[in-house]
Amino acid sequence: MAVSCAKNEQESQDNEYFKATVHGIGGDCRLLLIEFDEEVQGLMKSPVPNVYYAHNIPEEYQISGRKIEIQLGQFPKDFEFFPCTTMGPSYPSVYILKVR
Repeated sequence: MAVSCAKNEQESQDNEYFKATVHGIGGDCRLLLIEFDEEVQGLMKSPVPNVYYAHNIPEEYQISGRKIEIQLGQFPKDFEFFPCTTMGPSYPSVYILKVR
């Protein structure tokens, strides 16, 4: 699994929010998929443009089709990744700091 979030804490503190749409759970890693409205500079390219696995989205925002705005951050040092099946498309991952 590739980790793709290149935003640092300083950038996140600038209150930069990115618009995205929740697409539900992906088939490979069983993680929530989101699609950014526009390309986000600094992120690894995804095989499907602007689609990423999202970590740390509160449950109340995990509704397929929901429009959200998110702040990105780096994965915490103690964050534990889990294996994917590699049976489906493999999307890069992003870590969410805030959602509105």
